Order: sequence, then structure tokens, then C-alpha cells
Amino acid sequence: MPTDSTIKVFLTSAQILRLLCIGGRRILMAVRSVNEYAHMNITNLITRVAQGFFAAAATGASLLVLQFAMLA
Repeated sequence: MPTDSTIKVFLTSAQILRLLCIGGRRILMAVRSVNEYAHMNITNLITRVAQGFFAAAATGASLLVLQFAMLA
């Protein structure tokens, strides 16, 4: 009885190509998810900055309305 219990597997060219395609898709999906996360962070940052500007403009406008109301 042999003590070495190895199994040799021979793949066809189609099977090798399929495995390479699966590996490539996994890498592509990982890169895509990283890019989507970065895009989401940039979008959130732009949204927060826009909300801040809008809040400052609304506060300034309400202060101007109050000032003109006191003059009248």
C-alpha cells in the first residue's frame, strides 16, 4: 500500500479558462465594491456640505426678515 495519498487532477483548457474567468470576476467585483464605497463617501460629503450651505442661507434669510420686520 502506498503511503502517499495524492490525487492528480488534469483540467481541460475550457475548465482552466472558466476558472480564470471566475477569478477575474471576483477581482472585478471587489474593485467595483471599493469604487462604489468611495463614490458613496464623496456623495455623502457633497450632500453634507450642500446641507450646511442651505442651512446657513436659510438662517441668514430669516435674520434679514426679522431685521426688516423690526424696522417696519
